[in-house]
Amino acid sequence: MDAQLLEKAVKSDMTGVLKPVLTAAYSVTPLSKIEVTQIAIDTNKKLGFDLFSDLYYPRLILDFSRVARAVAINAVENND
Repeated sequence: MDAQLLEKAVKSDMTGVLKPVLTAAYSVTPLSKIEVTQIAIDTNKKLGFDLFSDLYYPRLILDFSRVARAVAINAVENND
């Protein structure tokens, strides 16, 4: 995952495009490989660029957690 694309996605998401990623990241029960891959593909389409370039399931899980962490950090920084 490219750090610049992550920053762009987090800072420009005003329509909730990343919400399914956050829901999957914070889900108590793990989603299936197909569901996670579909969320990544849909998110890439909605963003207009490939935030998730590697669609390998373990990599997507790691990238989803990175997105969730970046969104949380952005929320705290913008709340000051």
